[in-house]
Amino acid sequence: MVEWIEMKVATTVRPKGYLTSPASSGIILQPTKLNPTERTYTSGSQPPGYAYDDNEFTFDGTGIIDVDLTDLTDVEGVALDGTNMKLQYLRMQCPSTNSNQAAVQRGAAQPYPLGSDLSDVGIPVYPGGRFEIEYNDALSDISNTVKNLRFTGTQDDTFSLELIIG
Repeated sequence: MVEWIEMKVATTVRPKGYLTSPASSGIILQPTKLNPTERTYTSGSQPPGYAYDDNEFTFDGTGIIDVDLTDLTDVEGVALDGTNMKLQYLRMQCPSTNSNQAAVQRGAAQPYPLGSDLSDVGIPVYPGGRFEIEYNDALSDISNTVKNLRFTGTQDDTFSLELIIG
């Protein structure tokens, strides 16, 4: 079962206090109007959350960014290999200054399925908007054959990406 957290137009790139870390105290998903319960991800929680990754990306001339879930760096600068874990939470946000929409989809090679037919063609995120989804342990384990996400957009446009792996 996929649990939708929130989809709305945002005016800032990253609202403060929405997701917090470090992993020593757990990864905290703050409550919202659509999801009024605060959730803390730890190695012992159900679903588990071991690592939190937060990055800003800028599209180059190809308009494609591939993210390998077995080769990440967490917010504390530690290498993260998501093998045998699952993507628990994904948030993609585009600033209002972007010239066009961006999209998230399964990767072209070793694709990681996002649990939706839209992951074949891309889930659009418009300038000033964001896409968030909490998967609640519903997706496939990350492996060397199931590991890549693809993000598409316009050269020089940016987006922020937050992931919880567990």
